[in-house]
Amino acid sequence: MLLALDLECKPGGASATPDDAAVVAQRIRDRTGRWPIIYVGRWTLPRMHPLLAQCPLWLPEYGGAPVCPPGWLRWHLWQHTDGHAGPAPAPVPGIGACDRNRFAGPPEDVAVWWGRAGE
Repeated sequence: MLLALDLECKPGGASATPDDAAVVAQRIRDRTGRWPIIYVGRWTLPRMHPLLAQCPLWLPEYGGAPVCPPGWLRWHLWQHTDGHAGPAPAPVPGIGACDRNRFAGPPEDVAVWWGRAGE
């Protein structure tokens, strides 16, 4: 099981603070025994909360070379395109333009990691 905590800034809307995110991540860990994967870009968090570094990173970065936010040294999932922006965006047959992600490892390891993510 993989749970995700999505941290995005919404223009004109309320955004979670790093402390808020850390509280939610800890509650998920306490209840499931696993850390959630954190979906957050490098410019989203005004500062890092040390607890969040325990969580795997799902990085939305539509450039050719992903840069992790402060506190993370590597990403586990990299959303490299939304189907319009990013390297080589291409529609998916029957769906059209959509988000695409890469896993930080060989394809055969995705299922194993997905089942153990956040342990």
